[in-house]
Amino acid sequence: MNIEHLKEYKLINYAYIQYKTCKKKYYASIQKKQADRSRLQKFYNTKVGKRCFIIGNGPSLRIEDLERIKDDTFAVNRIYKIFDKTFWRPAYYFSQDINVLDEIKDDIPIITDNCTGVFLNSYVARKISPKFKAKKNLFLFFLDPTEKFPALPDFAYDISQGFYEGYTVTYTCIQMAVYMGYSEIYIMGVDHNYDIDRLLDGSIVQDASVQNYMQGLGGNLGFPPQLQKSTLAYRKARQVCDEKGIKICNATRGGKLEEFIRVNFDEIV
Repeated sequence: MNIEHLKEYKLINYAYIQYKTCKKKYYASIQKKQADRSRLQKFYNTKVGKRCFIIGNGPSLRIEDLERIKDDTFAVNRIYKIFDKTFWRPAYYFSQDINVLDEIKDDIPIITDNCTGVFLNSYVARKISPKFKAKKNLFLFFLDPTEKFPALPDFAYDISQGFYEGYTVTYTCIQMAVYMGYSEIYIMGVDHNYDIDRLLDGSIVQDASVQNYMQGLGGNLGFPPQLQKSTLAYRKARQVCDEKGIKICNATRGGKLEEFIRVNFDEIV
């Protein structure tokens, strides 16, 4: 490649990057306008002094454990697929990955019929009918895609302005739990381990021996997990909780998440 071709290549690459950046900002501005900002504000400090569980869908999750929890629970993505196997229901449901939302959008009525509050990335606004969007317990939120890596991500103290990306929906749930005023947050079923992972240098590593989800909750992973970046998000969550005097612990049975103090699930229910 001669010098002139190299210059042309760099110019085209720069223009493409600028195009992608502008496109990302454009869609982000639309999604922010579609978020239920004023309705989300009503959740502020509504759970002061209470405790909650944030449920991941990892293979360590057990239905019998869910049925022992008496406190509020947050659950995510395909958790509704076990509703026919248990009387347990989460109080609050979250989903934000656009690939997952494309997959489950037709099942949103099942979720709204079984949960007190359903919170979805406002991306889904153009994917669902006005009838569903009118549900009083359905709330659309803005997911701010701003990335600060290698620094820790931002944390949303005012969710009406949006949640910050942490490369895991459980980070969004933690931001919500803090906003609502919970004094104790327990993470459960977050194995923090997948059969595929995108490393910080962009390379992909795979391990076919790893089970991604609890049996019955499998499906498209959405975007490849970025465990190193989600680890930074969990670290930020721990810092915020420490600053605010909120107890946050990992009650997962096993798994690889070590950013929070571990507790024995059987001793806290």
